[in-house]
Amino acid sequence: MDHSSAGEQAGEEDLYLTEKGEEVLQKANEARAEALEGMHRSIRVFAELFGEKAAQELSAPVFGEESHPIPSSLRRPLGRLRALLDALLREGVSEAEAEEIGRILERTSKELREYVKGD
Repeated sequence: MDHSSAGEQAGEEDLYLTEKGEEVLQKANEARAEALEGMHRSIRVFAELFGEKAAQELSAPVFGEESHPIPSSLRRPLGRLRALLDALLREGVSEAEAEEIGRILERTSKELREYVKGD
């Protein structure tokens, strides 16, 4: 059985994992990597749709940078929008569908601009 030290870098006591613990840790690390890749993919999609600056603002909370608080009433709709856009681009859309989606997004952006005080 391989005993891995988990605390040497932080100057803590050595922690040893059982074989089962190592398997669970490996699965957790794989799930984390998969989740991060999904986030990176979503941010790339967001950048393609809304520009690099918007994507940087979106990714700031992920990388520990200062961000603006998101009201709880917006979290679910924003999450749904992000997931929907990711699914659309992952599955692929025809040119006609892309144009219609673009028009929808433009109309939505125009409506939302009314809430921007400095615009």
